[in-house]
Amino acid sequence: MFKNKYPLFCLGVYIIAFVIGAIKPWYFHDWILESFLPILIVLALVFTYRKFRFSNTSYTLILIYLIFHTIGSHYTYLNMPFTENLFGLERNYYDRFVHFLFGLFMYFPIIELCKQFLKKKSECYYAIIAISAIVTLGFLFELLEGLVYLFFRNTEVIEAYLAAQGRNVLEDSFYDVFVKFIGSLISAGFAYIRK
Repeated sequence: MFKNKYPLFCLGVYIIAFVIGAIKPWYFHDWILESFLPILIVLALVFTYRKFRFSNTSYTLILIYLIFHTIGSHYTYLNMPFTENLFGLERNYYDRFVHFLFGLFMYFPIIELCKQFLKKKSECYYAIIAISAIVTLGFLFELLEGLVYLFFRNTEVIEAYLAAQGRNVLEDSFYDVFVKFIGSLISAGFAYIRK
């Protein structure tokens, strides 16, 4: 019974986390920008649920990723208090951590999509498609950030949103996509060892 209701449970947990994160965010305009894509992801999962249902493991991984993202949007990735000056580092690496989690956690839902729509292929083929999809999604997100940068250029909201922390925007984008790639490779390695 609970197994069948688990996606609804995950949705409820995310809504609670989102509402808590929406209470007095540190920087309201950044919170709006950061919240746009997760809302689209959740709506897509809700509206496609009857046609395609992920495993409970995948729903759990998506939920964990969205919660970490919600925490980052509440505090802004730039000013995340829990990772500020962590290990004496000058840069706040919470944004990189969440990009890494995207690659690590989204690998398995993408594999499930591949197995549903690209039937009778090898596990290696699915892995290559999933890793490529994560890197592609990473680049598309960075392009979206670039458009936001052009739209909000020379405003304080852009520094909070990009969290580049003094780095060149292109260099920062490269590192963000790279850590997604590393996360997906780790998940692919874990899946291979588990097999």
